[in-house]
Amino acid sequence: MGTLLLIGGLWMAWHVVSLAVWPTRPCSLCHGAKVHHGWPRKAFRPCLKCGGGGSQPRMGIRIFRKVKPKGPRW
Repeated sequence: MGTLLLIGGLWMAWHVVSLAVWPTRPCSLCHGAKVHHGWPRKAFRPCLKCGGGGSQPRMGIRIFRKVKPKGPRW
């Protein structure tokens, strides 16, 4: 049981570190191409899902960004 908790804790720590290093992933609709192919294939427009950015936030990054250290607001 202790080994399972240790492995789970290490996995969570690695996931938090990886969110800090790689906060985004390629868009699932355009696959990072930043454009969406219309019909016929010659028509291009900015991707509707990522807005032409080519990336989306990874799962968990919104929670990670909301957790801020408490302190005075300067």
